[in-house]
Amino acid sequence: MKRTATNFLVVGLGNPGIKYHWTRHNLGFLAIEKFGEQKAILLKKQKIFGAYIGQGKIAEAKVILCKPLTYINCSGEVVKKIVDRYDIDNKNILIVCDDLNLTLGKIRIRQKGSDGGHNGLKSIIDCLGTKEFGRLRVGINSLPDTYYPLSATDYVLSKFSKEEKKVVGEAIARAAQAAETIISKGIEKAMNKYN
Repeated sequence: MKRTATNFLVVGLGNPGIKYHWTRHNLGFLAIEKFGEQKAILLKKQKIFGAYIGQGKIAEAKVILCKPLTYINCSGEVVKKIVDRYDIDNKNILIVCDDLNLTLGKIRIRQKGSDGGHNGLKSIIDCLGTKEFGRLRVGINSLPDTYYPLSATDYVLSKFSKEEKKVVGEAIARAAQAAETIISKGIEKAMNKYN
């Protein structure tokens, strides 16, 4: 397939299954679901990719939304399959994920970078062989620096409280808007507006 600069892949990271819904580690899934809802892009299960996939158009870009059905640690396998199938340029990949180092609800956009300790990003970097892709991180940490009763693993798999869900709802709506800005106006403009 001929490469086109207009193919854009937006991947939300999370763990499949009802028991992980509304857990901190599934913020990427929540943001992708909100984005699909806002843009009327329906995500359907596609066994060939091992993911929920939806396609639509934003500005002049053909956009593919994705929620991998693998666990987060193996997300790269799904991303690689889609990138190869649609011949998507690295600069047209955006990964939406949670970030334990950011305060709950804060978003941060980067053009490239390390995995930052996130196993989903590590898997994608390993499978694509590059760190040169966009990421939109959404903060999940609502604990004071001096108070950490759970391991990091237990914390990211914990569910949001009722009070936190309002903040999360606002954050995923903002993340969806930021993703649209990245696609339609470029990542630098989105960084200036949302970081």
